[in-house]
Amino acid sequence: MDQELDLEVKIRSPRVRFAPESGNNIHFQFDVLYGIKKHGDMNYLVYDEMQFTTEFDLEISEERFLCNFKKMDMIPWGSEKESRTKPIFHDGITISAEEYEDFWDYTSIRTDKWLNFFNEEVFATGIPLPYWKLSFLSSITYHPHAMILVVSLFYNK
Repeated sequence: MDQELDLEVKIRSPRVRFAPESGNNIHFQFDVLYGIKKHGDMNYLVYDEMQFTTEFDLEISEERFLCNFKKMDMIPWGSEKESRTKPIFHDGITISAEEYEDFWDYTSIRTDKWLNFFNEEVFATGIPLPYWKLSFLSSITYHPHAMILVVSLFYNK
C-alpha cells in the first residue's frame, strides 16, 4: 500500500564566525530539524536533529568570487547526540542502530561529495561578479504586510 508522506524541515540557529581557531576564513553552521509525517497527520513517524558545519576560505580576486571549502560535516544533534543510536523519535517505523549508523555513513559520503562538487565544479574557476557591469541593475522593494524585504536583480535588461 502506498502512503503519501510529508517531510518537514526546519533550519535553526545559523551561526557565522570569521577567522575561527582552525585558521580558515569562515566557519558556518546551522541546525536542521526534520520530521516525516503521514500526509495530513500532525504526528511524526520519524523526527531527528542534525547540525551542518562547514569551513572555507573566501576571496574576491580579479572580479571573481573564489571559495575553497576545507571541511563540511553533517552530524547528529540534540540533547543526547553523543549516545544516540536511533532518531530522537520514531513511531510505527522500526529503525535499528545499524540502519541509523548506515544513514550517518551515507550522510558523510554525501557531504564529502558536496564539498568536492563546490570546490571542483562551482568555485573551481570562480564566479564572475556581475555588478562590475553597467547593465546590472538592482531594486529594493518593501512589502509592509509581509514584513519582508525583497531584492529584485535584473541583469542585461
